Amino acid sequence: MREQIENTQAMVASKTATYVGSSAGALSAWLGSLDWAFWTSLLIGVSGFLMQLYFTRKKDRREQVEHLERLKQIRGGAANEE
Repeated sequence: MREQIENTQAMVASKTATYVGSSAGALSAWLGSLDWAFWTSLLIGVSGFLMQLYFTRKKDRREQVEHLERLKQIRGGAANEE
């Protein structure tokens, strides 16, 4: 349970940092009319989104396997009790 909370906190923190960083970069580029800064921040934002998508899918697959194992244990335990 504690590991899940720590993983969730880390994911939220990384997602927040990515979005805040890319938004701040995009805003400063727009204000200063610096095209390179805008495209850099856009690249950071898109890459952050793709990383978040990758790790979220990986986490979902891992949790699915854990869920199936838990169900197998529960069903196996119920069969042994009968």
